[in-house]
Amino acid sequence: MSTRIRRMITLLLAVVLLLQGVAVPAAGQRAPTGDSPSSGAAVISPDTLYSISGSVVDGSGNGVAGVTVTATSADAKYPIVFLPGVMGTLLRNDVQSGGGCDANRGGRIWIEWEKLGALQPLYLNDQGDGPVDGCDVIQPDGRMNTRLTIPVFGERDVKPYEQFIEQATLAGFPVLNYPGYDWRLSLTDAVAKLDTFIDANVGAGGKVFLVAHSMGGLLARAYVADATRANKIAGVVTVGTPYLGAPELAKAVASGKPGTPVDFRLNSDQIRILARSAPGIQQLLPSAAYFTGLTAGYYQPVTGATLDTYQKTADYFVQQNYVRDNVLSMADTFHVGLDGFNNNFYAQGRYTVLYAQNRYTPSSVRERRCWFGGNLCIDVDRRLLGDGSVPVGSSDLRRLSADSRLGVTLCGFTGSERDYKEHGYLFLDERVIADVLHVLKGEPTVNCSSPSSLRAAAAPTGFREFTVWGEGRVIVVDAQGNFTGVDESGFLVRDLVDVTYMLTDGGAILTMPSDAPYELVIYQTGSQPMQVVSSDFGLLPGRAAGDEEYAAQAQAIFDNVPAAAGGVATVTVASAPLAQLTLAVDTDANGTPEATIPPGAVLDDPAQVQDTTMPTTTLTIQGPQNNEGAYTGPVTVTLAAVDDNSGVLRSYLSLDNGQTWQEYSAPVEVQPGQATAVQAYTVDKAGNQEYPPQERTLTFAGASSLYLPVVTRGGQQVETELLQEAQFLAPPQAEFLSETRLVAATVTYTATTSADGRYTIANLPSGTYDVMAVRTGWNITPAKITVTLPENATTVNFTATTIGNDPAEEVLIPAGPFLMGCDSTNPAESCRSEEQPLHTVTLSAYAIDKYEVTNARYQACVADGGCTAPHQSSSYTRPAYHGNPTYNDYPVINVDWHQATAFCAWAGKRLPTEAEWEKAARGGIDTRKYPWGDAAADCTKVNYWGFGGCVGDTSQVGSYAAGASLYGVMDMAGNVTEWVNDWYDPGYYSQSLDSTDPTGPATGTYRVQRGGSWGSVDNNVRSARRVDNLSGHWNSYGGFRCVRSQ
Repeated sequence: MSTRIRRMITLLLAVVLLLQGVAVPAAGQRAPTGDSPSSGAAVISPDTLYSISGSVVDGSGNGVAGVTVTATSADAKYPIVFLPGVMGTLLRNDVQSGGGCDANRGGRIWIEWEKLGALQPLYLNDQGDGPVDGCDVIQPDGRMNTRLTIPVFGERDVKPYEQFIEQATLAGFPVLNYPGYDWRLSLTDAVAKLDTFIDANVGAGGKVFLVAHSMGGLLARAYVADATRANKIAGVVTVGTPYLGAPELAKAVASGKPGTPVDFRLNSDQIRILARSAPGIQQLLPSAAYFTGLTAGYYQPVTGATLDTYQKTADYFVQQNYVRDNVLSMADTFHVGLDGFNNNFYAQGRYTVLYAQNRYTPSSVRERRCWFGGNLCIDVDRRLLGDGSVPVGSSDLRRLSADSRLGVTLCGFTGSERDYKEHGYLFLDERVIADVLHVLKGEPTVNCSSPSSLRAAAAPTGFREFTVWGEGRVIVVDAQGNFTGVDESGFLVRDLVDVTYMLTDGGAILTMPSDAPYELVIYQTGSQPMQVVSSDFGLLPGRAAGDEEYAAQAQAIFDNVPAAAGGVATVTVASAPLAQLTLAVDTDANGTPEATIPPGAVLDDPAQVQDTTMPTTTLTIQGPQNNEGAYTGPVTVTLAAVDDNSGVLRSYLSLDNGQTWQEYSAPVEVQPGQATAVQAYTVDKAGNQEYPPQERTLTFAGASSLYLPVVTRGGQQVETELLQEAQFLAPPQAEFLSETRLVAATVTYTATTSADGRYTIANLPSGTYDVMAVRTGWNITPAKITVTLPENATTVNFTATTIGNDPAEEVLIPAGPFLMGCDSTNPAESCRSEEQPLHTVTLSAYAIDKYEVTNARYQACVADGGCTAPHQSSSYTRPAYHGNPTYNDYPVINVDWHQATAFCAWAGKRLPTEAEWEKAARGGIDTRKYPWGDAAADCTKVNYWGFGGCVGDTSQVGSYAAGASLYGVMDMAGNVTEWVNDWYDPGYYSQSLDSTDPTGPATGTYRVQRGGSWGSVDNNVRSARRVDNLSGHWNSYGGFRCVRSQ
């Protein structure tokens, strides 16, 4: 741009600033900066003609003397206050000074690449009105206009609004330096702060335009709900605002994927915790008014319940712990007063709503069981037209009555997916920007159309969707290499404007035109099988013009994608019929596929495609039994599966407690001692997986069975041996008492590991046996136990202690009562409903691992075949963690509940119950808040997220002696969150009052984790704190320890 043009633009801007009451610097002075006007600013009446003389600034901001400008106030353009959407305001932490607060935890929190997994300073208290940690002071830090620096991969721009800001400025509209608003908090709070900002930056009697995106439109709507405030507004223009909420936000709070370019790198658990107490985020959920005209609701739970009213949906979200009841009530109150524009609305004729209906937008969100591990995952089963995030009905107010839209101008953008950008990028679209400026200038819009003309237009016929479940990143790429999807750094790239990309916990959902000449490429990062579902969506019958809704009409499912970390799988999208799609699998990523896989099932009946009911499996065991019901010989396991809609696809069988699964094709014979339980599940052709698996216990009987406990210390197994008539009958690899003993060559008994972790030797003849456990370097008592079969008890127990220091030693917890739960009378406590009431529990004696299970101990189990490797070998900051000798004595992480259970079984132990864990953490004498007492948490006692993070990752077990429990158990607070055996029920404590040896609810969906982690704030490392998670879930925060009954 030439110097002359820059000076002309600067001159015009100076005129505008003068007319709006903003002082202009004298010659040689630098222009004032900041949010507040100069104290000498003139107050200009908008209805009076002025002749104004003053200095202007050049392109460098220096004053230029000798220029006199004459203009009327009619030439003025009101300044703009731009209101970003949710997460569109940067947030920084101005940490409190003093009081033990660590200044190093300050600075920008959202959005910084290195802090994407460390959002704990943004957590809100249970009331949703302040920080969890009193040291945190979160402040808005300007609209989203930043550049992320990604190690190795360079920089990525996140500037969704700057194109509009630049063009508005060139058009003569000053854009005030509004710092933004804290989108976590209630918009009611943001209204007051916005009003203060406008008063401070505009002279008395002056006005501003409010231009808003998405959530910012709700802030604008709330601002003009007061006549005094509305008088300060020249006009309002909102773009893509979810006035009545958006179902996609339900997906975000349930899955922990909010729809940002960095979703792949965000920790889903942290987002769920953040959203749970954030009234601002919950104000984006569909309100009661959204349900107008709905028949089936917008959220389909895995239970099959119909949530067809606002209250039913709210109750379910609270029950699932997606939201807090009191916080959701705040959101409801906000909407009740504002959803209609016939009440509390004082900007009639000055309020313009721009929206888009060019993309297929979630209108119904569904919970389902994922292909891997039966995890609960979230996908989309119905769509309306919209902008990709906000559907019509909410964005265009059509769910409101005509009277409720009076005084509002509506104008919509339409066309194919290739015509306009999606929701988050609307202010990067030239046509959207142009119409916003037309409205501000009082000119007719040229790109958007009236709602009536849009409704009269023919609706698009449909599109193709791909849903990919599993561990990996997914892209859609064209022939030139342009792509939409997650790049190697974990950043979401959107080169292909006609592809909508949505991440959900456990997978990715992509929509595109049915004839798109693209390829879907999956880069596998985990060792679990993946599932790919391709669906052709079409119009549902019976919808009125303008309210067309889309659902899957045909579907192909690839249910057998090989598990190959580092592998690549490719599907050519094109316009081929679903039955002709193939998936090319390149397991070693060398560019040459080893296999081409057809779909496992293809459905073309819409009723079958929309099947959401899990199949059921009948597991039958046949074989000879004695009078006690024990099997006396081989048994035959038969599976029979049924599905009353889409049909059965495959059934799977496990004989090793769920560690491995084999596809079932014919009855399976199981020999005595081969297995102690059988598990089975079925998947139907619509992709629904049966959960939990069916399970039957196998008990074999000979003359008798002998159960030999496995005793483990420090990853070494103490073998048990059976002695009869000077002969050893021992498990494989047993260590014998002396070399002079011989194993009888004529008699062999096989010892297998039973469900409770003990060795089992079945079908022993009657007789007297001496049982011994031996290991060099160990003291084992008693030296020998003599049993007579079948008369005597068939379980024998040994006690083993090491000679010397053992990092995996146990702590004996004595029998007796203790107080379980949170003590609301303790002033140091901050109790939650699921932690109450405080109640007495009596426990038998047990021994608990003094330390969390380490990498070295877990690796020994993997090497022995008793455990599977962690899902991921890295920790949060350490690329090589599991298997790296440097971290042998650090806690194992990235293991799910099933893996923890398997380890404890291999070790001859079990996971603790909730009650056992809490007694070991708290002790039996009082109701202390933390293992060490009521004193505040700090980095001398616990590895947690205190004052910016003590370590920012795991620490060596036993590093915090000052944080030991009353019994001397280490790391019961922080370091890693620990799995326990119980199912989770938020109301369980009220059902287990004054109980003895409670084992938790009989059934459930989630398992319990206790103790908090290195990433938890102080409130979440309390001894009473309970967390629920799916049994198949794993992350870099979670580990476990084991217990042994006495």
